[in-house]
Amino acid sequence: MTTREYFASEKYADVLLPALSSEIRHGFGVCGILHPQTESCTRGMLYILFNVFPLAMRVYTPLNLAVLLLFKRHRLAKDPRGVILSLIKSSVRSSVFLAVLIVGIINFSCGMRAVLGRESYWSYIITGSVGGLAVLLEAPSRRIELAMYCFLRALESGWDVGVKRRWWKNVRHGEVALFSAATGVLMSIYQNDPSTISMTYLSVLTRIFGRN
Repeated sequence: MTTREYFASEKYADVLLPALSSEIRHGFGVCGILHPQTESCTRGMLYILFNVFPLAMRVYTPLNLAVLLLFKRHRLAKDPRGVILSLIKSSVRSSVFLAVLIVGIINFSCGMRAVLGRESYWSYIITGSVGGLAVLLEAPSRRIELAMYCFLRALESGWDVGVKRRWWKNVRHGEVALFSAATGVLMSIYQNDPSTISMTYLSVLTRIFGRN
């Protein structure tokens, strides 16, 4: 059957079917979800790459510009050309990171299915680990914080899997408790050893809470 016929009765058919041709037949149902516009995993990878990159640029460019205007205005006055080029480079680099992270996770899982000829629980663990290597595309000074971002997404996924498999239950208002604990740790560091905090974040905290 075609992929369109396969998904016609699923609960997310209304979202997926408009992107599916009546002639496409994917080898795996998950591939039909990840790249519904083409049977080819490679073309699907390129499609996602060229769509994610401009979206990421629309996020990172204003973000980097805001940081520049808030905390680095004096550098802009002294060397406008160099600062603007640095802004563009940083935005492109971060956008490439995000695009490669997403494409790597999606396309590597397609590759694992092609190699194994089946779905595998371990293929997703391997895929997530390989996708996380995209942090190496970023500047060395940002790799730790981006690695932490990827690690938190991995923890979140692991928690959701455990809830689904009934290894544990969701904790009511657990996000609030976790946020409070994390904020307490951060403020304790800010109070006692602020030099360990990144200068960008430290300047934000100083503007909000003042100097100790």
